[in-house]
Amino acid sequence: MTARSSLRRFALLELALWGSIYPAYLAVRGMTIGNPGEATAHALRVVDLERVLSLLHEHALQNGFSFATAFFSTYYIVGFAPLIASTLIWLGLRHRESYCELRTPLFLSLSIAVVLYVLYPMAPPRLVPGLGPGASLPPPDSHCG
Repeated sequence: MTARSSLRRFALLELALWGSIYPAYLAVRGMTIGNPGEATAHALRVVDLERVLSLLHEHALQNGFSFATAFFSTYYIVGFAPLIASTLIWLGLRHRESYCELRTPLFLSLSIAVVLYVLYPMAPPRLVPGLGPGASLPPPDSHCG
């Protein structure tokens, strides 16, 4: 097998993997958004736990860095996915072993996220009334955030 055909085979297999796994993740995530009341109640339970453990610092941090909120919100929507995708493509083409080492934990994290979305759907604290500075990112039914 030539290097070119090996790369083509590798690329096609990886595209098939990402082309099936990531949309499945988004579909499951989208299906779990169906009950905002339950998601808000779960978020409030987590916030209560964070308070008990003295870990509830999100509001103070966001207020402290309010000058950067718009920048980071835009980056999250416009820059994060292209950065991850371009890094994966570069690694896959130039450093295949490193790519495979990174791909496996990414797939694992997506799998864990899907299980958690199904078992314990939760609204982010920024979207729970009275908890945060308001929604600086897309609404909960968006696939961007």
